[in-house]
Amino acid sequence: YQVAQNDALTKLQSSLYTAQNQSSGLTKPVAVDQYSKKYMLINGIKLGLVGLAAGMVLALAAIIVMIIRKGVILSPEEIDGEFGLRTLADFSDRKTEEAPALEFMLARMENCMAGKENREIGIVGSVSAEQIEKLASKLGERVPAAKDALKFVAIPDFMKDAAAFRKLGDMAGVILTEQIGKSDYMMIRKEIALIAESGRELVGTVYY
Repeated sequence: YQVAQNDALTKLQSSLYTAQNQSSGLTKPVAVDQYSKKYMLINGIKLGLVGLAAGMVLALAAIIVMIIRKGVILSPEEIDGEFGLRTLADFSDRKTEEAPALEFMLARMENCMAGKENREIGIVGSVSAEQIEKLASKLGERVPAAKDALKFVAIPDFMKDAAAFRKLGDMAGVILTEQIGKSDYMMIRKEIALIAESGRELVGTVYY
């Protein structure tokens, strides 16, 4: 029995000695240096930028979904493509320069109205009355001085005002003005139907 205890004690001492030798060979923890901190900072900034970009994309998607649900038009093609209308000018496009666009629009109107005795063109739409009157004024300023010159007449609120609708009947043609991202698709359909009911020709559209 004593011999067995001595053997066990010897083995225990040997194990302790081995453990001490192994522990002395372990590497002590090293503090994180400044380059590691810099790396962590850069990665943190990158992750933050990625998160910001993702948030902006989601916000934009939410806005687009909201616009679609409201039924507003997002491009001239939605109306002109469906109803086969002329896009006379698209001022919603930042590349469009106003003066040349108005001059070209006037030239097209002169071509459309060639040979007609009635030279009055009504301007209607769901944009503000001020915007309609401004367009009529700017086109009128560019009309050459002549007896048979075109005359542009602002007719806001023709959908509700009886006097405005009667005035529409005196026109030879009609220009429809709408606003991208704001004008309601179903309302535009009603405007087009009412213009057709008046018997006037819808010569084209202008977008803001």
